[in-house]
Amino acid sequence: MSSSSLLSKEVYRLLTKPSIAISAALNDAPTIFQLGRDDSTCTVDAKTTALLLAQSKFFENMFKWGFKEAQLQEGNQRVIRLDNITLPVFHILLAFARTLKLPSSSLDEESIWELRSYAHYLDWDLLEFACEQSLAARLEPSTVCLVWNLAERNQAVGLSEMCQKFFTKNFADTASTASFFMLRKELLARALRTGDIECDNEVIIRALFIWARFQHHSVPENRSTQYDPLRYVGDLLPPSTLFNTQTKAAVLGYGSPLSRLL
Repeated sequence: MSSSSLLSKEVYRLLTKPSIAISAALNDAPTIFQLGRDDSTCTVDAKTTALLLAQSKFFENMFKWGFKEAQLQEGNQRVIRLDNITLPVFHILLAFARTLKLPSSSLDEESIWELRSYAHYLDWDLLEFACEQSLAARLEPSTVCLVWNLAERNQAVGLSEMCQKFFTKNFADTASTASFFMLRKELLARALRTGDIECDNEVIIRALFIWARFQHHSVPENRSTQYDPLRYVGDLLPPSTLFNTQTKAAVLGYGSPLSRLL
């Protein structure tokens, strides 16, 4: 789902319509942006500049309070220097300001993460939201754990919640992928405590034991210590969770190939 479809036309109109105050401040003069370390320039008309101000608190404050990046030149021509934004990225920012849409095919996942970091820096909530929506739309069982880890690391709260929902809904498929073993312990515990995982308890417990075994042996100093699967998994589950004898036997896989993994 595109970010523009999440906003009604009326909200979009109100949000992007330049206010009288903004229009007066701009005086219909273009703004020159000096970008990156190579001093690339981009001249932006007053209407598009107003859209930037309406959507990004960074740009709004820059014009409102006269940040050091904004300098008024002869003929009311403003020059703004942004060293950490390149010209190609700035073109994407301008396109989003005008349409509230990300390029449909030209951005890979790494580029979207980079664009989201710019959105966070520019205090641009709509762009940040659109990036997270785009990343969420690409989630697959083989990638959700890695994206979820990144979302937490980058404080992408909305994306983290979407990853958790995808994870709980597609647990069985996700747990069968290699990336499952990379999921951070606190995120796995959070998902388990929601009680929303759509999977048989036996499948969940089996997956947890295999995950725990991988975590234990992935730490070099643990390889010489005895592995206690019940204690490891018990740390992940809510205190109220009880293992009955039948579940323990099924999980430990006595007489099955799984027993060799635990």
